[in-house]
Amino acid sequence: MIWLLVACGGNHSTPSVPSQSSDFPRPLLAQHCPNQSILKGEEGSEQYCFDPDTGKRMGPTLLHTSHGWLLFEYHQDELFALPKSITENGQPSDEVLFRYLKERGDKKLIDQFIQQSPESEYRFPLMSTLYQEGHIGISELLETSPQDVRCEPADSFCVRGEPIEYTQKQKDRTVSLIAAAPTVYIDSEPVSALDIQDCLDACQCTQIEIAASAISWRDAQSYCQSQDKRLPTELELILLFEKHPELKRATTEWTSDWYEAFPKNDEPFLITPPPPCPKSSTCSEHNNHTYLTMTNERKAGSSDERHFFRCAASTPTGETSELLFPLLLKEKPKLKPYLQESRKSGWYGKDNAYKEALTEGEKTYDAKRYGYKDIFLLTENLWQIHKSHPDITSIFQLGTTHQGYPIIAMRISNTPTTDTLKPAVLFYSGIHGNELLATTMIIDQIYGIVEEKKSNPYQEYLHLFDLWFIPLLNPDGNLLMMRQTAASKMGRKNGRSTSGDCVFQAGEGVDIHQNFPLRWEKKPISSHYYSGTKPISEPETKAFIKLANRYHFIGSLLWSSPGNNLQTPYAAPGLKEPYPNIAKPVGKSMLAVFSEKKWPMVLNRKLKTPEHGNAQDWLFNRFGTYAYTIRVPKHNTPLIMYRKKYVSEYRGMSDLFLDALHQAPSFQGRVIDGEQNPIEAQIRIRSRLTGKEKFLYYEKETWKSRAEDGYFFQMVHKKGLYELEITADGYKKTIKRVQIDGPRVQSNIILRKR
Repeated sequence: MIWLLVACGGNHSTPSVPSQSSDFPRPLLAQHCPNQSILKGEEGSEQYCFDPDTGKRMGPTLLHTSHGWLLFEYHQDELFALPKSITENGQPSDEVLFRYLKERGDKKLIDQFIQQSPESEYRFPLMSTLYQEGHIGISELLETSPQDVRCEPADSFCVRGEPIEYTQKQKDRTVSLIAAAPTVYIDSEPVSALDIQDCLDACQCTQIEIAASAISWRDAQSYCQSQDKRLPTELELILLFEKHPELKRATTEWTSDWYEAFPKNDEPFLITPPPPCPKSSTCSEHNNHTYLTMTNERKAGSSDERHFFRCAASTPTGETSELLFPLLLKEKPKLKPYLQESRKSGWYGKDNAYKEALTEGEKTYDAKRYGYKDIFLLTENLWQIHKSHPDITSIFQLGTTHQGYPIIAMRISNTPTTDTLKPAVLFYSGIHGNELLATTMIIDQIYGIVEEKKSNPYQEYLHLFDLWFIPLLNPDGNLLMMRQTAASKMGRKNGRSTSGDCVFQAGEGVDIHQNFPLRWEKKPISSHYYSGTKPISEPETKAFIKLANRYHFIGSLLWSSPGNNLQTPYAAPGLKEPYPNIAKPVGKSMLAVFSEKKWPMVLNRKLKTPEHGNAQDWLFNRFGTYAYTIRVPKHNTPLIMYRKKYVSEYRGMSDLFLDALHQAPSFQGRVIDGEQNPIEAQIRIRSRLTGKEKFLYYEKETWKSRAEDGYFFQMVHKKGLYELEITADGYKKTIKRVQIDGPRVQSNIILRKR
């Protein structure tokens, strides 16, 4: 019976399946029956060797299934060897065997198949069959044990491990299903009624009727999505509770089904989750309302059932698994239409060039470079620049506003789509949507770089820095001012509805520039400077902070108006700058070069309305960013000829800024462990040994290396020998001395574990 022992496994093309019993004549099988056995069975169905003395099957058995022929081998009615599927030429076929095993769902047979063919493509689908039949649990199905460790942010736990993924054929293509992310961050506490009430107040959970932590599956999923998260899969919850059983305070928690992995070839996947609960009449193949019990049993829930839940994300900052941050745009984003009629009371009634651009587009060079823009014109403008200069530009989406419009950034670099060991610099404007000339300054700067990229200094800048530009951080407020009302202060705030009816009206919104966490101060909701219900409550603030957390900008320029001054950190009252403070001397050096201009700027003129919780101060405190605000003297002007004069007058400030970052004494490098892994570590200058200067920090400044690659960059006020202190959780504190004799002194730092 040599031909019975042909090994099963491997990948084969779909076999030619016999349909008649004549393909395998009775005498062929009879020749292989043991001497004491006789051939029994019907032609076209089953033929087997039968031992009349024992009344049991003995030897080969040939079974005709709907998919083809299967050959078994029995000994005293016990299955002796795994069935072999055969074609008319006597070759084995895994696919026919797989179809039979999947339909039968026999755990013993499937276990034999898995043991004999551990690398087979059919292994996981067969195990999924056992799971759906209730023979094994989810942990057995996925056979994984990722390590669970405490990690930032403090209100979540992260599970790290290999993703569990398999492919599934659907019609004419193959999709990928995934049961656990490589790293998933899960809320340490179930969502509370207070959390949901905050979401309702922000008009982000309009489909939820009441604020309760025990809510329906659909409402739970909607809440998590409003937070840029999702419900965790059952596997992720099981792994979390195995490591932290104290977290499981509710008897049941909502889970999600399979969620898709990263798309391949830019095509979306069609996801068909497995049945939510095996052998239950309440389940169907399309039922995704599932919850996990205390015994890790998965059950289906009806649409009106209410359970507890917690949210999860594949990054610590809350992006979903399908969306990396920032999102690189491969095509021009499609914007939701602006449905309200443009009014003469808006900027639309003051600027004929803007009115014409809305219907006919920006046709002339002056209109493209100096024309005032809303999110529609800006998106078209940036995309045209990118298409003309794809080698040095890329466009990213950072987030979405309350009114559903994208927050767009352009990156200009010799590596525009790839993160490298280079310092990043940020230029941004439109933090108040009514500061139109400020956005024009950013657009002019972008044109200057892409059009002069082959000349110095920009050719050098593109190799030295990653330059990031956010021309319009507040598109909602800008649209209000451009299309509806250009009255004083209108458009300053964002598009949040603050009246409680979730319908945005003029006068509502939050001042984004006072919504950052450093020295945040609550202000009246009716104020033009309303700072929100809490720090980082706004989508624009969240998007900005996410970008800064990733790239740790070494310098930033915020263009604003009016004022004709340059402001250095700290700008909010009551904050004390570190000693020595290099930010102010750098600002003075920039103004010294600028002093002979027609409208010379001043340094740090006191603001009439203090800006608590502003972006500039937060950047400096969090990363040591040399963050400045430049206020041009004219707020808005309707004539392009005057805009060109103001832009030309202040154009040189950004060049001076990049020169200062490039030429000042500084040191850079990576913080790594002994295996070259990056470490996010705090790097603090203790003293300048040359001259015996001590460095003092008064506002808990935490200047750290980047988490993704360990890169750091710091400027100093003078050349000399410096002593550094480097600290990181889980590593020994390290003291290092660095001689800084010029810009970009290289100094890598290796930390040892405790």
